[in-house]
Amino acid sequence: MELCYSVNEEEFNLTSVGDVFDTLEDEGRMEEGAVYYEADCRRMQASDVVSVEQLLEDMGERLYEEVGEIADDYPAVTPEAKAELKEFLHAWVEKHADPSQYWLVVGKHREKLVTADDLTPNSN
Repeated sequence: MELCYSVNEEEFNLTSVGDVFDTLEDEGRMEEGAVYYEADCRRMQASDVVSVEQLLEDMGERLYEEVGEIADDYPAVTPEAKAELKEFLHAWVEKHADPSQYWLVVGKHREKLVTADDLTPNSN
């Protein structure tokens, strides 16, 4: 688990308090009492952006729209086939669409305040 930060309580894309202070400074908001947020985070992984279950469900829904009730059990695949598809999809995502530059907040974030000490030179 790592820490990540946000200045707007939505985008937890900053990796240090120094980045927070730089961003607040750039926005003209670096002052005592300015609010920022800290959270426990982890890097996104392939399993966070692709779901074998969702893919199979989508396949079944699309076929059902075309052929009707005859497709009720489509696709009926074995657990081994699902595992094979999962392995393939995760490898493909990691190779071509790696999401690891994004952070996933784990748990609740915490509100933090810029203090007077943070404003003194060389304190961050």
